[in-house]
Amino acid sequence: MGKLIFGNKTVSFIIALSVGFLDIFVVYDTTALKTTSGIFFIFWGFYFYLKAINKNQKFFPVVSGLFLIFSSLIYINFLPVLFSFFVFLIIKDIRKGMLFVIPVIIVLSIVTYRNYTAVRDFILVSGIGGIHFYIGNSPYTQGGYYRVPNIRASAFGHYFDGRKVAEKEMGKKLKPSEVNKYWRDKALSYIISDPDKWLFLELKKLFLVFNNYDIPNNIDKNFIKEKNRLLRFSITFGVLSVFGLSGFLFAIRDKKYLPVHLLFILYTITVLLFFVTDRYRLPLVLPLIVYTGIFLNSFATVNKQKKLVYILPVFLFSIIVFFPVDAKTVNIEKDRKAYSYQVCSIRKKIQRTEDKIKKSSLYTEEAIIYIKLKGYEQALFLLNQALYLNPENEKAKKLYKFSHKMIFNSF
Repeated sequence: MGKLIFGNKTVSFIIALSVGFLDIFVVYDTTALKTTSGIFFIFWGFYFYLKAINKNQKFFPVVSGLFLIFSSLIYINFLPVLFSFFVFLIIKDIRKGMLFVIPVIIVLSIVTYRNYTAVRDFILVSGIGGIHFYIGNSPYTQGGYYRVPNIRASAFGHYFDGRKVAEKEMGKKLKPSEVNKYWRDKALSYIISDPDKWLFLELKKLFLVFNNYDIPNNIDKNFIKEKNRLLRFSITFGVLSVFGLSGFLFAIRDKKYLPVHLLFILYTITVLLFFVTDRYRLPLVLPLIVYTGIFLNSFATVNKQKKLVYILPVFLFSIIVFFPVDAKTVNIEKDRKAYSYQVCSIRKKIQRTEDKIKKSSLYTEEAIIYIKLKGYEQALFLLNQALYLNPENEKAKKLYKFSHKMIFNSF
């Protein structure tokens, strides 16, 4: 991508090689999470999008649209970026724009139809967007994830518990779209009632988006780095933020970087509208990589007198980005931090073994951790895997019944 954008092969190679050692990438690549797939689709989708802009082959816009719509099913807030890419491409070339949007329409239609057949309601992609908006815009949030009272901190909790709370408040049965509206209106009421406080919250989120500290979501990377000596020497998000933001300042007026600007600005806005965690800000690595390359490429070519102009923003951003963040202020759950290293350790063992009995036992161990965290849906999924590999696993059978009972009772 660096080669396509600013043409310097050497700088592009150095940046690509360096980002291979980005700590959060290393952690997510060792775990079986959909986040890894989402990042894969975003990176390759954007690569083919750049190729679609510069080349006349039909293959590039179609593949780009397909990859980016798949990424939007994982990162729902990527949809505004996807739409802006379509508008930009259709302005440049109507044919390319239509080729780009065809796979997008097909996949969205399939997902929407599937949602309608499941719940008899029109849901474009996700039925939990409303409560996610409230989590990021309520009187109690501090910019990171906030666990709403009586709602479990999981997708199942956000959907089922969120509906239960909304129906109790409204005194009637609600469709998923009505539940979404309930939580969205509740967040908007808070914003309208105290706009000054909300604006301050958005500024705090902006600080957290580019800060070196990774707010945990699925697993706590910070805790894992404390335990793993090699990871302590890996590159952090803050390093990319410093050089990426500096590069953005020097590239913002250049129209040839407009697709990168659209990705960077629009996706940042979507994160600010919801809440900041390591997983949600991870797609920003892509534009920050490009901006870092632009910065280094430009810095290498300017004369000595102008180098100070480039060093100054690096110095200022370093002070802001590496300003320490207290974990308590962003609602980090202590119990999740303690179990993060154990989960990663178990998943590595699962990947290394081919023995079905041993694998079944390891899945059961991981399920126990999620039961302790009250993540019964994830535990149920893991126990199902354990029983598939070893139907005679008595421990998994008992825990499966327990987890199923806990989920059923919560409804």
